[in-house]
Amino acid sequence: ANRMVGTILNIDERKQAERRIKEQNEMLAKTNEELDRFVYSTSHDLKAPLSSVQGLIAVAELTDDKNELEQCLRLMKGRIANLNSFIADITNYSRNSRLGLELSEVTLQALIDDILKDLKHFKDREKISITTEFDEGFRFYSDKKRVKVILSNLLNNAVKYHNYEQESPSIAIKAHDELEKTVIEVVDNGSGIAPEFIQDIFDMFFRATESSDGSGLGLYIVKETVEKLGGT
Repeated sequence: ANRMVGTILNIDERKQAERRIKEQNEMLAKTNEELDRFVYSTSHDLKAPLSSVQGLIAVAELTDDKNELEQCLRLMKGRIANLNSFIADITNYSRNSRLGLELSEVTLQALIDDILKDLKHFKDREKISITTEFDEGFRFYSDKKRVKVILSNLLNNAVKYHNYEQESPSIAIKAHDELEKTVIEVVDNGSGIAPEFIQDIFDMFFRATESSDGSGLGLYIVKETVEKLGGT
């Protein structure tokens, strides 16, 4: 005769199982909601710069004025740069969601030097004093690619939305070990964010200022990436 084998769970085990299922369902609902918003917003934000470039091409085709042509080309370069930045944000978002951690020794100064090379193209970048407040050989173990994504976003924002009208624009990068964790700070005296928006800055596609030409994914990616590393 066939014999049925069952598992009997006590009340505590049942509650734990139910809690796990509830948490998984909540995570799935969050993922589905974010995916819907992601698809809608990215399709819109990818179309916008392409439509702008198409319009500029149409204008360029109708003029023989050299100055107007140069202005169109300059504007097109700007739109394409925005598009490239947006695609990079999408790639970082996808990689952080899909890939596991790759832990290795990270030399913070070398990583920051690498990031700052990519920020040289920003207008007025040379006006900002960028200092570091940690030993040159400061090291820690983490996922180097993810740490670079985090610091790139923070430094990118600090440079892009700075206050260049003040006397001494500055950015300070600080780091120290604290028990079993590394604390890294990016501090600037830039234009800042209005207090009423602070609670929203890590939301997907949130832009704190009308002047923002970014994807609205930057700080969302920072938060998700930090959490992937087990940090806060």
